[in-house]
Amino acid sequence: MKSLRRHPVAPSVRALAFAAALCCATATAPGQQVQVRMQRAPHYAGEPVLVRFEVRGFDDQPEAVPAAAPAGASIRFGDIGTSRSSSTIWLNGRARTQHRNTYNFDYYMTANEPGTLLIGPFTFRAGNRKITSDPFEMSFQAIDIDSDTRVALIFPSAPVYPGQRVPVKIEWMYPRDFDTSTLQSLVVRSPLFDRFRFEDVRAKRGDTQLPITVGTETIALKATVSNRVLDGRRFIVLSAERQMWVGSIKPGEQFGISAVTEKVTSWQHGVFGRRPRATARFRAVGASQTLQVRPIPLDDAPSAFAGTIGRGFSMLVTADRTVVRVGDPITLRVMVRGDGNLDSAVLAPLDRMGLDPAQFRLPTADIAGTYEAKEQGGVKTFEFTVRVIDEAVKAIPPLTFAWFGPETQKFATVQSSPIALNVLATQMVTAADVVGQPAGPGGPGADADRAETPAPDVAAKRSAFDLTSADLAIEVRPALLLVDPMRGLGGPGLITAIYAGSVLAVPLAWRRRRARDADPKVLERRRVIRAEVQTIVRAKGQSGQASARAVAGALRRIGAEAGAVDGAQRDEIDRVLADIDVHAFARGGDDDPAIDAALYDRALGVARRIASAHL
Repeated sequence: MKSLRRHPVAPSVRALAFAAALCCATATAPGQQVQVRMQRAPHYAGEPVLVRFEVRGFDDQPEAVPAAAPAGASIRFGDIGTSRSSSTIWLNGRARTQHRNTYNFDYYMTANEPGTLLIGPFTFRAGNRKITSDPFEMSFQAIDIDSDTRVALIFPSAPVYPGQRVPVKIEWMYPRDFDTSTLQSLVVRSPLFDRFRFEDVRAKRGDTQLPITVGTETIALKATVSNRVLDGRRFIVLSAERQMWVGSIKPGEQFGISAVTEKVTSWQHGVFGRRPRATARFRAVGASQTLQVRPIPLDDAPSAFAGTIGRGFSMLVTADRTVVRVGDPITLRVMVRGDGNLDSAVLAPLDRMGLDPAQFRLPTADIAGTYEAKEQGGVKTFEFTVRVIDEAVKAIPPLTFAWFGPETQKFATVQSSPIALNVLATQMVTAADVVGQPAGPGGPGADADRAETPAPDVAAKRSAFDLTSADLAIEVRPALLLVDPMRGLGGPGLITAIYAGSVLAVPLAWRRRRARDADPKVLERRRVIRAEVQTIVRAKGQSGQASARAVAGALRRIGAEAGAVDGAQRDEIDRVLADIDVHAFARGGDDDPAIDAALYDRALGVARRIASAHL
């Protein structure tokens, strides 16, 4: 087994170079060319051969119209590549640069049996221009059957359903006396690998590996080793498992598997030891298998079923707000956990999940979710917005999520918890609420009137400040200059009292002005908030659900009256209300104990902080 890990397996396609096999083209417009290149021979039956079409002469990428596969063969599209080149031409002393695009179309041809096949023609078109390649021949050789190794593909014995994730087991066996040092490469192929989507556990360094080929990629799967006796002969078995998502399968369709090995047939010895002199390919073919796929019994499906298949699903629904007015948006977040096809799961129409269109305005677009894989199953999160259109709504009802269990062959559902809402009436603004202001003195013609009519007190001001015949001499007598001017005003004490009184009058005047200019609605809102805070204080002496309902109702009314609060306060209100609602809607009624002191202090603290912010 160590020799298998020492010899990493690479696909044979990588070991072969491209050679110009055919250079034939039929152009329907001048300047367009197509050249066919293929993987260097020999080509073997059962192994894909890369064929590349190099298309030139198109400004835009052309569309490929592949030929139908001949009988006994298959054609699979690989990839499209673009290479650009430029050349400079000097004409009449001027440089002219020409750019040319080459579009490379890769296809893989696989023959089921050895022989010569006629492939083509292939057509490439862009707009009104097109070019068609000539048909070409490809020869495929047979690979000798390996009498030593064996390969098997194992499906679940029980029926499966579309969309279900099922384990598919791959086994490669070789005799216990097999010389693994002669094994140069191993590639396991199956049409099943290219047909459906798989989840794999890839091998890490030091793990036993089982290499498989998917398209052009070789994947080393983590494998386990066991022993088995077949036909009286002891075999070593390498087993790997892939998780396959079941898709559409025709009734009775079979899937085969093969393992191609390259073995050393002769060695040459030198100074540095031995090295392979000649190798040969051998092929082991496993028995074809049929997967039993049954349709999902949709006639028995609940209304909330949207195609999810698996087991152990749960659902959590949260809302970004619980105190709203009619028409306000509410963002709902739905988290679905479980083991199944969650990455492709969708939600059923919301009216089928439990939201009444007569009470909520529901989104019309598809709801996209984000998937996160976990060690056990996964989580898919959906976010969408609804609006309350009925003032009588008291809660977001439980939402229903449905799935089909392939093991039980039955449908199952799970419901979320209801979310209590406090819906307030919408405030309507009518024409009566709009107050028009009278036209001011700044209308048309105001500047002209102002220019022609002088101010009435101009003459008085001029006479008051007329200094004609005034004595403007500077006083120089010390006796008059040294007199304290405060003596005539009562001394320093009176002056200090006047200044202190003036300073104290400023905040009093500001408070009086603020109370006079305050909006009556604001004053009423402050009064209601203070009253609801007192309601919470008085609720501490009550018991059972009465206390919880009183605190919850008062806190919701405070949140509604406070209007716009920051996100942190809104989240804190919602968390406190969620905890209080547990007591308010619990079974047992008023016989239950009152809410605990810590929760009560949280509610009172939130109410007082909001009240202080609106004083």
